[in-house]
Amino acid sequence: TYAASDTSANPDVGHIFAPPVVDASNTDVVTQITKMNNGRWAAIIGNGYNSINERPALLIQYLDGDKELLTVGVTDPSAKGGNGLSAPRVFDVNGDGTPDMVYAGDIQGNLWKFDLSSNNSNNWKVAFNGKPFYTAKNYVKSGGKVNSTTPQPITTAPLIKALTSPRGVMVAFGSGKNITEA
Repeated sequence: TYAASDTSANPDVGHIFAPPVVDASNTDVVTQITKMNNGRWAAIIGNGYNSINERPALLIQYLDGDKELLTVGVTDPSAKGGNGLSAPRVFDVNGDGTPDMVYAGDIQGNLWKFDLSSNNSNNWKVAFNGKPFYTAKNYVKSGGKVNSTTPQPITTAPLIKALTSPRGVMVAFGSGKNITEA
């Protein structure tokens, strides 16, 4: 965390509440600490809440070399303001042992997909042209119409399952938050 007057702080780092995501088959293995496609070891974390930028961002903290912090931030203006990224789930699409995709939710009910498949970190980005993969909202039927109302915060890491038939990925998540007095 940081003090608001600390100008040296990364403006995307907020209060990170999420525990590390562990491997279901071996709870001693944290899946967010991994060798990246560029050959470097890193910890992949959501930026948390109440950052200076108030936007969701995926943080990649290198654990080797200069140990720099790389930020893959969401630039969609609709996701900015009182927002932040929760715990991410790392997914290896091609089975080479490095993360290709990362899924994580935010306070505004958006589920984001980050593409980390390139061996060049400059090409890592938010998938779907910077738009959310899915947005969870409370839907209310009123006067014969269904209207979307309140966003449903996604504050825990989603679950991911590779499918063979049909070929693809199933992403499941729950919504809700327990980080405010209300």
